[in-house]
Amino acid sequence: MYTSSSALDTATVFHQLVEFWKRLQWPDAPESYIIIHFLIQVMCYYTGYYARLKHDKLKAQGYFDTEDQFDISERLCVALNNIEHVLVKACLFSGHSNCRQTGSYYENIGF
Repeated sequence: MYTSSSALDTATVFHQLVEFWKRLQWPDAPESYIIIHFLIQVMCYYTGYYARLKHDKLKAQGYFDTEDQFDISERLCVALNNIEHVLVKACLFSGHSNCRQTGSYYENIGF
């Protein structure tokens, strides 16, 4: 699977957010929910933003056509791999944080 440097850079930023969260070791579950929520919002927003930028670039450079036969170019495949790579890295956050512990806390108090 080929990815470009933009996907790797974006994934690195997400990794740095995860590392930041791990180092915080926030002791208070209700407060950690707010921080986790914010970090997930940021990651989701930038995943969508990245996908929109990739789409716009491909469209502007003619790497796909919406009117005639749909041809798949190598550049289109790389762009799709990039989007998936960024999405996967964003989704890994829940596995590398204490999101599950915080979620369990809220379930236990009936939130």
